[in-house]
This record gives sequence, C-alpha cells and structure tokens, in this order.
Amino acid sequence: DPKHAEALLGLAALVQRQKKTAEAKELVARAKALNPGSVKVRLAVASVYASEGKFEDAIKELEELPRPARTPRSTLVLGTLYVRAGRAGAGIDTLAPLARRFPEFMEARYALGQAYMAGNRSGEAVAAPWSG
Repeated sequence: DPKHAEALLGLAALVQRQKKTAEAKELVARAKALNPGSVKVRLAVASVYASEGKFEDAIKELEELPRPARTPRSTLVLGTLYVRAGRAGAGIDTLAPLARRFPEFMEARYALGQAYMAGNRSGEAVAAPWSG
C-alpha cells in the first residue's frame, strides 16, 4: 500500500538489499512524508544515507528525533554513525549512557568499545562503565 509507511519501509529494505539505493531512497522519502516522527522511518532513512557513505546526513535524520522518542536501537545507531563519521567523541558520549542504562544490551557495549578504540582511548575501553 503506497499510503502506508510500514509497507514502504519493507519494500525499501528489500530493494536496498538488492543494491537499488536510488529506489530505496525514494521509498523511504515517501515513508518519511507519511510519518516524519516515526523512529522506524528515521532509521530507514539513516540506513539509506549510510549505505551511500553520507554519514552526516544519516546522523541528522536521527538527531532530529526528539529525545523522548529515541529508542535504545536508534541511540545505538546514532552512536555508531558518529564513529563511522570520524566523530568518536560524540559516539562515546552517546553510547556510554546507553551501555550504563542497559548493561545487558551487548551491541551497545560492543559499539562503545569500538568507539573508544576509534578515539584512541583503548584504556577506557578496558575500564568501560560495565566492567566495575
């Protein structure tokens, strides 16, 4: 259904896996027009931008989400995008609170370790928030 954001996201994911980035970009743009405040939509838009190496555009999509609307998953993706964009400090600042709040969220812990390493702060990776 072209008027249902979730359906457009599903189709966008499919065509993105087929390396049809332009088509995926069009589909997520349509989904965003239908539901601009949706975390799922913003994650999909960010994913398309990131697949093109446009990390700052991907970051902007997630930064525009109001903080109360952000989920652990969107925060993880945002922190990871900061690191991929060469902004390890911002990645650490985003991921450290997430890893502390949800110590069982192993992906967040791993991403935080990667952010520390990217920021040449390996000593802090060893003494990360969950280790004490």
